[in-house]
Amino acid sequence: MNVSFMATSSLGSLTLIESAIRNALYLWLVTTIVALGSTYATAWGVFNTIRWGLVMVPVQALEATSLAFVGHRWGAWRREIGTNTLSPGRVAFGTILRIVKPALLAVVIALAVEVPVAVALALRGARSFARYLSDSEEVAKVTAYMWRTIDWCYIFYAASTQLASVVLATRPKWYLYQSLASNLLYVLPWAILNSLSRANGAIATPSQPHHT
Repeated sequence: MNVSFMATSSLGSLTLIESAIRNALYLWLVTTIVALGSTYATAWGVFNTIRWGLVMVPVQALEATSLAFVGHRWGAWRREIGTNTLSPGRVAFGTILRIVKPALLAVVIALAVEVPVAVALALRGARSFARYLSDSEEVAKVTAYMWRTIDWCYIFYAASTQLASVVLATRPKWYLYQSLASNLLYVLPWAILNSLSRANGAIATPSQPHHT
């Protein structure tokens, strides 16, 4: 039991570190948005309701499925070559494709669903949905602008999340590295920009895209 616990803890610590850093950056980002005013704070809450319900929860459910299948296929292949074989040498492309096939299928499904959703929300859906949730035209305008500004990011998020399941199932340490890179290159600059906007007294509006 102790051996199993230590093995699980060593792998779990990587996702723990990743989650801690990601959530710390996200918390900083949220505080900068809330500081922009009540309209933006409300719009961010409405935006989160939309993105979690229509994008992130379905994508993460698909990721869990992809992760399970990739993990099972990776484990079966490791059993075939021997768990003590750390350097198997050149692996046939067909073998690699067989292992990652669930993740590739998940990418296709995610894009087939999320691209039309993103387009529909960008055209009219986000503003109407936000108005229904907030009962405020001003909040609806800001929410719709938020969505139009970064909707393409969630298309890439849907695809990259499925592909990341391959790394998480096979090389957890690499998953930590790619997650850190994506958060430091995307979330961190966004949080810094919002902090500078607040410090300069500039509040972003739909007519001021350079402050968002």
